[in-house]
Amino acid sequence: MYGIFIDNLMFCFRKSIQYKETILQPNSEFLTGINMAAQQLHKELTALSHNLTISDELLKKGNQHMQRIFLLLQKHSTYKLDRCRLLGGVGKKTSISVKFDYDCVIYVNDVDPPFEELLDEWDDIFIQYLTELKGETKVTRYSIQFKVEGFEFDILPAPNYTGFNHDIISQAKIIWERISKQEKISYLYSSGLSELALQFMEKQSGFIHDLCRLTKFWNFTILFDQYVSGRSCIIEYLAVKAGQEEEKRLNITNGRCMLRAFRRFLSYLIEYEQIGIVFFEFYDKNRVSIYEKPFLIDPINPYNNLLASVPDSFLPTLSKCSKETLNRLEECERNNYFEFDKVFEPQSNLPSFCTPLTNIDPAYVLVTSLQNCGEKTLKLIVRRETFDSVELSMMRDLMTYFLKYFFKTFQNVAKEYDTRKAIETTQQFIDQSFVKRDEQWMPTTQKHDDFDITFILPLNTKEQHAIYISMIR
Repeated sequence: MYGIFIDNLMFCFRKSIQYKETILQPNSEFLTGINMAAQQLHKELTALSHNLTISDELLKKGNQHMQRIFLLLQKHSTYKLDRCRLLGGVGKKTSISVKFDYDCVIYVNDVDPPFEELLDEWDDIFIQYLTELKGETKVTRYSIQFKVEGFEFDILPAPNYTGFNHDIISQAKIIWERISKQEKISYLYSSGLSELALQFMEKQSGFIHDLCRLTKFWNFTILFDQYVSGRSCIIEYLAVKAGQEEEKRLNITNGRCMLRAFRRFLSYLIEYEQIGIVFFEFYDKNRVSIYEKPFLIDPINPYNNLLASVPDSFLPTLSKCSKETLNRLEECERNNYFEFDKVFEPQSNLPSFCTPLTNIDPAYVLVTSLQNCGEKTLKLIVRRETFDSVELSMMRDLMTYFLKYFFKTFQNVAKEYDTRKAIETTQQFIDQSFVKRDEQWMPTTQKHDDFDITFILPLNTKEQHAIYISMIR
């Protein structure tokens, strides 16, 4: 079993290296038939997508943790574990470095969902033996979630119905038959189809992978205050469809255009009531139920309409935001690209979204820039529990966004780091996010240890700069 696990890790590394080499190759037939403004935006959008890839260093570290987790369960669990697969967005190489977690699916012999007893046993094992575990574990109906050294893990058990053969299609057919008879619990079988989802994305081109990351980043900037089951998959599969349609144009024009494909993706959401998308790579039409539009049928589960259970205001919100993004793209073309940074500014505006946080006074906020930071990812230090968990979660998301987008000018180690500009940019962000007005920031002799919470935002500079943001309530 250990050999199978290592083989899977090495496969992921090899594919990652090959993929990076592929996307950097120049296209000799580049984008004929579109104007220079569109070509420039294509390059900007493509570069942004490439910059959003998860670094090899983080992938290696996360994979090492995943290996230890699997071997730990294999040693102590009373269940027969067959294999572990890194799946989800990280495994499909469509996750973005802004925010990602490790979806680790562990296939188990001789077990069917639901997995309550299995999950309880695994949770006990993690609590007792996983020394790197930080904080509490969260057990859901189908997974265990926890953090290990800054990495968010989602451990999902899956039934293994094909023994040592690992026949993905045969596994899927068995699950489809079971779901067809009890669709209400189909979500409990979804982990068993994860390898098929990985295979579906492996069939897509590097261009489509780029588009998926770009649209997921756009999705991250859309601030919606309700949980949406399958939100990331909805965005990803709409991007796949938009990318496939763009690639069909190759018979008409040379070269694929990221701008054109991104606009097509946005147009789907603008006219969301007309969405009617089915992928037939793995199943035939006879398995798909007839749905009224809008519908987006899961490419690995013909019985799952991903749009069926989203909140009523979700698609209208995405539609409105898509229109705004299209307007921003048009503004970029008219203004010679100087407004590109504004294309992905958050929607709805930050002050309105952060209403619960607007009682934060800049007089009780400290912003500094320090060198030689040992942190690799964003870190939150809580000294006194004056902010509730909802507020902290919201602020963490906003700070993560800020780190990856507003500070993209500091991510290139070759650029000279401007401490004053970095601090002023951070202060402006806090004004916009929490205060709703521009403030006069005054010097202070206070130290970060005097504050209730501190966010540490590490930057990719030669001197390992980091922005420290501390707050008192």
